[in-house]
Amino acid sequence: MQAREFLLSVVVFSSACHSHAVTPAPSLPDPASSAPSDLGAAPTPSDGAIAPSPAPRLSLSDSDAGLVTPVTNFNFARLRDLWVEVDVGQLPATATVELTFVAPDGSVFRKTHASFTTLPTAVPTRELLVARPTSSGWALVMPVAVGGTSFMRLPLPGKWQLTAHVIGGTTPDLTTTFDAVVQR
Repeated sequence: MQAREFLLSVVVFSSACHSHAVTPAPSLPDPASSAPSDLGAAPTPSDGAIAPSPAPRLSLSDSDAGLVTPVTNFNFARLRDLWVEVDVGQLPATATVELTFVAPDGSVFRKTHASFTTLPTAVPTRELLVARPTSSGWALVMPVAVGGTSFMRLPLPGKWQLTAHVIGGTTPDLTTTFDAVVQR
């Protein structure tokens, strides 16, 4: 419970720092009415049935909306952001996703991370994103800048590897590959 209160304080403070409007702190459920083990559990369907546990998945696209139909070929010269979605079953109240991009030559090209919360009342910021509930777990969705970054300054066409490591969760590391070209 202390972690939830701290997270809420951070989210409210961060929100107030990024906005001129003062928003009252959202109320949390009474700790006696919900067990801590319920926090971050996969959402249950409205009919009360227990949702099946999904196989964790790592997907890529050139847009947030495009994650519905993931792609594996990208033109870095025409790509502003590479959208990454990590689908997991259960997730604690907060977790961090660490992404490792391995270039076609086998070298670690870039590491980046994003922090997520499962608290539905959280206000997303640059430092904390809100996990999206799915029918069988959580979707951790984040954009990774490509345009104007080292992906463009040091273009390396070929087959890339991306590994996602969820820190604070029980999901094993997920790895996928994608092809990149640099054609203007």
